[in-house]
Amino acid sequence: MDGSPPSTSNATGSGRNKIALATGHSLMDWIKLSQKEDLAGVGGQILKVTTEEFRKHNNEDDAWICIKGNVYNVTRYLDFHPGGEGELMRGVGRDATDLFNQVHPWVNYESMLSKCLVGTLVTSPNGSGPRKARLIGVKPPVKKPGMFCLSLPRTLGSFFASGTEKSPTDTATLGGAPQVTYEWSQDDCTVSIVLSVKTKAVVERDCIAVDVCGRKFRLKIKAGKWVYLMVKELAGEVFLDCNLCVNTKEKTVTVRLVKSEPSVSWASLGSAAPGDEDIISAKDYGLKRYFRDVTLTAREQITHDSFLLTFDMPKGTLIHVPVGQHISLRVLKPDDSYLTRSYTPVLPSLNCSEYQSLTGKRIVLMVKIYYKGQMTTILDSMKIGDRIMMADSVGTFVVHEYTQLEHLVLLGAGTGFTPMVRMIHWALFHCKNLKQIRLMSFHRSIKDILFKEELDRLQETEKRFVHNIVLSEPDASWTGIKGRVRTELIKEFIPSETDTKLLIGICGPSPFTNEAARLLSDEGYTPKAVHRFET
Repeated sequence: MDGSPPSTSNATGSGRNKIALATGHSLMDWIKLSQKEDLAGVGGQILKVTTEEFRKHNNEDDAWICIKGNVYNVTRYLDFHPGGEGELMRGVGRDATDLFNQVHPWVNYESMLSKCLVGTLVTSPNGSGPRKARLIGVKPPVKKPGMFCLSLPRTLGSFFASGTEKSPTDTATLGGAPQVTYEWSQDDCTVSIVLSVKTKAVVERDCIAVDVCGRKFRLKIKAGKWVYLMVKELAGEVFLDCNLCVNTKEKTVTVRLVKSEPSVSWASLGSAAPGDEDIISAKDYGLKRYFRDVTLTAREQITHDSFLLTFDMPKGTLIHVPVGQHISLRVLKPDDSYLTRSYTPVLPSLNCSEYQSLTGKRIVLMVKIYYKGQMTTILDSMKIGDRIMMADSVGTFVVHEYTQLEHLVLLGAGTGFTPMVRMIHWALFHCKNLKQIRLMSFHRSIKDILFKEELDRLQETEKRFVHNIVLSEPDASWTGIKGRVRTELIKEFIPSETDTKLLIGICGPSPFTNEAARLLSDEGYTPKAVHRFET
């Protein structure tokens, strides 16, 4: 030994320097700390943080940072940051989104800083947002295809286990089904599982669901109209907070788990459990759904009989729901049979960003309470903190098949509006050729209209969005369209299929969707242009 200080080069090959962290400041130490303390300092609340308030927390003793609209209290994390306190302080009191994306865009900060979440940043209509953190004058690190390059403290070690396991998945008889292979590796404290998905479909975070509980591990990947499952009894126990990384370009999914017993080497990833390495048609996946207990954490009334219900996932669970697909709720009845109903997740507001609400940790449902509805009366009676069983998403709709859309037409009756919420948001931000979104919502009366004020504001600010309301039982003050879905509305409202790239989405009670589908067929619209969403 020459007495020189220890090297701080990056073992992951990212090109980013790291510092030697003090004893007791490893990744596992951080995870243990986050299980014990209120690191956010807000008592478990999710606050709406103004720009003015955010700017006040800008020093080492009181450090808040903003990433993608979410505000985190990183005061305690400063000593745990592999790049050093100084590097993290660059973003304190500022919008650090661009800085974060430059340095390590593949890191799942939502999991790493989940216990530091203060709330969401809000700005007044005439106010300005926080200043952006200054970018580093170097190129972003290059991530090797399929590699999970989360920056970790040196104490985790730089050598992975030499043994790997590969999935022998054979999809020769499955036509367009994906081919999935996986490898696993380990170091002193972590286990990484890297899955490569060979498919023409898009593979992104919305397609993933993960459940970790003790040694039980379950991963679902939806690729187009197919679902792949990995179900394992792990070789050792792990902490519940896992880290998920999806490389959409390389079509790899990486899950990093933290061992409960560090320095214990695993001889294998574990053993296969029922359903392991199944590849299932999406239309048949309903029979394979996995239910876990979720907790009601918020309830907001939006009409006289409709509510937004927010459910938080248990620790160890991440559920991402693709646009246009639905989840299921289940309760055990007195006769020991199950009552199951499907609901489509929504954004809590048309004004909110997807990344502010859809982190995989919570799901928001819009529910109309029916006086004699079996499930809705149960949901109506639930109190904050009550639990109910929820399954991950099912559905055959593949939103990425419609990125070239020019016209999107949505016909929704009652809570059939729910699939439209994320569909509208997705189309506005992801369809570069989009010319217009036309929403026609059908309700009984004015008091039944969902998200009316937000839809009105969207129509005022977004020229491509048009909203028409049809009331079947309006009062005398109503001057808008009256009645039910009919031929004249179809002719007036929907452009010709031959003139544009068109998708017509319909959703609502069966009598409504059946009649709308019949009218569209009578007017010459092909089945390819029409999709029936399930609520």
